[in-house]
Amino acid sequence: MQWPLWCLPTTALSRSAEKRRRFKLKWFPDAVELKNQHLTAVIILSEGANLMSLKRKSTEILRAPTDEAAYLKRKVLFGTPVLFPPNRIEDGTFTFNRTTYQLTLNEPELNNHIHGFVSERPFRIKSQSESSLTVVFDSEDHPDISKGFPHHFQVELDFELKGESLIKRCRIRNLSDSEMPAGFGWHTSFIFDATTDVFQVSVNEQWELNERNLPTGQRSIAHLPVSLEGVLLDDAFTDNGGRMASIVRPKDQIRIDYQISDNVTNWVIFHEEKGFICPEPYTWVTNAPHLQDDPASGFRSIAPGEILNIEATIDIKLLEEEVK
Repeated sequence: MQWPLWCLPTTALSRSAEKRRRFKLKWFPDAVELKNQHLTAVIILSEGANLMSLKRKSTEILRAPTDEAAYLKRKVLFGTPVLFPPNRIEDGTFTFNRTTYQLTLNEPELNNHIHGFVSERPFRIKSQSESSLTVVFDSEDHPDISKGFPHHFQVELDFELKGESLIKRCRIRNLSDSEMPAGFGWHTSFIFDATTDVFQVSVNEQWELNERNLPTGQRSIAHLPVSLEGVLLDDAFTDNGGRMASIVRPKDQIRIDYQISDNVTNWVIFHEEKGFICPEPYTWVTNAPHLQDDPASGFRSIAPGEILNIEATIDIKLLEEEVK
């Protein structure tokens, strides 16, 4: 029987010493580690192929879980969960092309569906090398999805370490015989100390949200303060064309640039002032299926056989390299 290491008895823990040395994250039995000269990444296949840890040498870039209880309480706030579709859908239902979709109400207190189908389901390995990994999720392996979302689809993810960068790619394939709504995002959690670190993101307008955290359709010019000390955020924004979020961490002497592809048109920024920040790039905004007539929402569909491609790069440099 294969146990998560937090559940292993003492004798088993001693036998797993070699595994502890191999993997920086010890809480999952199916962790896959990628390495190159500068970076180490850990992807957890059973947790939606979540990129759970990314280190430059010994410096952690992402918010990785430190114990079982904290992780299980709010899984989405660790690593880079894959969201298909992203964020909330009002009442879990919408209509597209005369088809009514009914998704699970997994945010019952607000009567919403939230964060899609794949973030806590297993992916399987398609190919792997020392510094790259490709994994795939097939909805046919999970027939419960089709009850409310009547499409066969695949989500394929690439992770590649290249120099001081990690490149993430996603391909969503519509394998059904009808047009399929397709929105995607990453709930990326970066380590961030608001008292010392600097955060910037390429936003243009801020979406007005109602009491259920759903856009009303109204927008205004975005104004993010230079310092986020004392600032709490759970807000949605359109991108201004820069498609970049950046973090400078002076204590660690690093700069992190999070560059996204051109079809990512919206951001959600989440900040609780608890040592991390989540710049979440979305191809469509929260509740976009209820904003289909607004181009700013990013709502789109893909035809049978079509693929939606998304790419993001996390570039990590020493501040002294920035000066050169």
